Amino acid sequence: MAACRPVPRRCGPPDVGIAGWTSFDAGYHAAAERYWVAALRAAHTASDRDIGANILKCMSLQRIDADQADEALVIASAARAGAKGAPARVRAMLTVREARANAECGSIVECETLLVVAERLMQRADDEPSPPWATYFDQAEYSAQVARCYVLLRRHRLADHWLSQSLSLQPDERSRDRATYQIWRADAVLDMGDVEHACALVEQALPDVATADSVRNHRRLAGIHRRLRQHKNLESVKVLDEQVRGLIALAA
Repeated sequence: MAACRPVPRRCGPPDVGIAGWTSFDAGYHAAAERYWVAALRAAHTASDRDIGANILKCMSLQRIDADQADEALVIASAARAGAKGAPARVRAMLTVREARANAECGSIVECETLLVVAERLMQRADDEPSPPWATYFDQAEYSAQVARCYVLLRRHRLADHWLSQSLSLQPDERSRDRATYQIWRADAVLDMGDVEHACALVEQALPDVATADSVRNHRRLAGIHRRLRQHKNLESVKVLDEQVRGLIALAA
């Protein structure tokens, strides 16, 4: 959800949760689900509701990727409800995921209401101890996930603002995430009509896409590439087209 961010930050122990995220990002969705179901059982056995909620959060994202927004929302809501006593950072993370699922479903009011709740929780996050697996959810990651909600709500200027903030705070070791958020931002600025800026953002993302073994990022790159090719008469699009085709050829 990853140089990629280490998977333990996403799903935490046990090891099956880690294997689930690795499988998901590599495109092995059936395997990911098997691992996550096993991880949920282990979390239940250990009576660790917070880790169980985090695994459900991962499963919700998998449903979003599979265009099963209604199911994603049910899972995200269950995750948040199951961790009411968790530290503020964990609750903020789960609240943003539920907000995103609402955005996927077109539930604008519910999404924006949850984003207000998440903002209040993030303001307290640094004042409370957090479990090690949740520390990745810092201001950079929070900003990116808020931005994604606004992308889905087609509020492009807000999405661009939050993604700009996220990228300015993104640590070097999160190269996979940096590529993701540059592509998201390229989509947002393209929706605002700025083709040149979108090309520049995609070009910046290419080295990170090339070095991170992420099927999902290659899919995102292909998506923005298709959109930009609608402006194929522009020189910046022609140059980028050659670079993207070269990267795809190397990955094949």
